[in-house]
Amino acid sequence: MQMGDVITFKPKTEIEAFQQVEGYIEFTKTLTEAFNNEKGESISWREFNWSEWLKGLNFAKHGINVRSKGFNSVTDVLDSSILDFAKAYALHQQTINRTQNVDEVVVLRVVEKALLDLKFKANVCLVDEVTLDLAAEILQKDFTGGRAYRIGGKLQSFASFVSANKLTKRSLNWENPIGRPRDSKGHVSLKKEHKKNMPSLKALDALAEIWSSKPTDVRDIYVTSNSVILLSQPSRVGELNSLSVDPIVYKTTSSGVE
Repeated sequence: MQMGDVITFKPKTEIEAFQQVEGYIEFTKTLTEAFNNEKGESISWREFNWSEWLKGLNFAKHGINVRSKGFNSVTDVLDSSILDFAKAYALHQQTINRTQNVDEVVVLRVVEKALLDLKFKANVCLVDEVTLDLAAEILQKDFTGGRAYRIGGKLQSFASFVSANKLTKRSLNWENPIGRPRDSKGHVSLKKEHKKNMPSLKALDALAEIWSSKPTDVRDIYVTSNSVILLSQPSRVGELNSLSVDPIVYKTTSSGVE
């Protein structure tokens, strides 16, 4: 080493995160044999297009279509500093839970773009909350509401995973800021379910009239009292089944007062 050489100091946390990532990648390479194409061949790690093993899975950059005529297999693929991790993460998650769409690669694409837009190296070890916030903004800008919300959830899972496994320089505490769109299928069905479980307006008006009339009939008092419990705290429905025949209990204090 000569006096003119530049030596870059790396903090211990960065070295540890880098080693963790390398170990994770090596571990995941052993999972390639779990996926075979029509020829019976296992996943070829060096390939950037894995669609013959996992439908639609390729490692092109965000916004790039591998089928386009102008596709460049060198410049249009994820940066080399994050490519192996993207392969490892997508493969690992699909091994745990096989899904029709491999959304994990979409997450890594926007993470890579966010890192590069922030003038960082495209290295997963450098991911922080600022990177994730920008990645979420990219999702909202480039995807429709329902898909942006779903991928945002995958982005949150990614953040939890890399943090829990110490793959970043410091721990992360990040939640998906993209809300569920009001017109999404899940939101609409949930709203319908809530509406179906609610009493009709006529039933609510009838209960109000009974309460305001101060009922004296035992049956009316029983029904309206139970209605109060169920409307205020539905989870207490089990108490109605265990209600004693004579629930009033009289006790005498030490001073003889009943």
